[in-house]
Amino acid sequence: MCSRFIGPEPVCPYCGAAGQSRLSLRIVRRSAMVVAIFGVALVWFIARQRTTPTVSIADLAPGMNYALVTVQGNVARAPRLHKTGDTVDYLSFQISDGTNALFVFAASPLAARLVDERLVPHPGARVEVTGTLTLRDSGVLRLRIQRAEALRLLTNNAAHTP
Repeated sequence: MCSRFIGPEPVCPYCGAAGQSRLSLRIVRRSAMVVAIFGVALVWFIARQRTTPTVSIADLAPGMNYALVTVQGNVARAPRLHKTGDTVDYLSFQISDGTNALFVFAASPLAARLVDERLVPHPGARVEVTGTLTLRDSGVLRLRIQRAEALRLLTNNAAHTP
C-alpha cells in the first residue's frame, strides 16, 4: 500500500492495493444515539434517588446560587401577601434557624395555592422549606419555593391563618 489517503474507496486508485474496511457511519450514529439515551436515563435515575441536602442558613453562600436546598427554622416575621384585587401574586416570609435568617418566597399561582390550602406559616411556627436559592443584585440570598409540597409545617404555634 502506498499510504496515500483514498477516502471511502475500496481499492487505492494510485497503487491498486485493497483499502481498509471502515466502520459504517450509520452504525456509529446509531451507537451514539443509544449511548446518549442510556446516559440521559442513567442521569435521570440517579437524580431521582438523590435527596436534597438540609443545610443551616449560616452555611449558605453566594456561590450556591440556583442550588436546591432544604432549610429548617422558625418563622421570624409574619408572612406578607401581595395581592392584585382578589388574586394572591406573591407570598413572602422570613425564617431563622438560630444561626441566621433567610427570606423565603413563592410567586403566583403557587402563592395562591398555599393560601387556599392554609399552608401559610405563622410567626413562631417551625417549618421545613425546600427550594432554589437565588442571589439578588444586593448580594442577599433568597429561597424560592416552587412546589406546595416543598413547604412543610412542622409545628404551627399561631391560632389564625391570613
